[in-house]
Amino acid sequence: MRKILHIYIVAFCLWSCSESHADREALIEEALQELEEQEETDEEEEEETSLMYYSSEISSLLDLHCVSCHSNANATSSLSLEGYQNAKTSFDTGTSLERIQSTTNPMPPAYKTPLSVDEIAKLIKWQNDGFLETDPNL
Repeated sequence: MRKILHIYIVAFCLWSCSESHADREALIEEALQELEEQEETDEEEEEETSLMYYSSEISSLLDLHCVSCHSNANATSSLSLEGYQNAKTSFDTGTSLERIQSTTNPMPPAYKTPLSVDEIAKLIKWQNDGFLETDPNL
């Protein structure tokens, strides 16, 4: 766990000092790769596969950064990210991840707190894992 925290702190520091889109994309890719490598190490130790679930990770992330504008009650540009099905549909099309990673038209907008490299890596992992909703082990 300390290794993961260290990796994220280093990635965030590098990301915050970076000004170019290419640098940010490389840092996101690196954080995602390190997250997957750490999960492989954890998997060997625990004999389990670590998957990203909407209910345990993604829901709170979207609530923090997105749902204030993109909820059922206040759907900016007719996009609601409230609830599993809405989030899955939006991320399945790829447009939400593109906007989150965009430097020319980013989401959230510049006056809001951007997602960290770690948070973006979690969203990408959730997509790669197949948009899982709930951990059956919980």
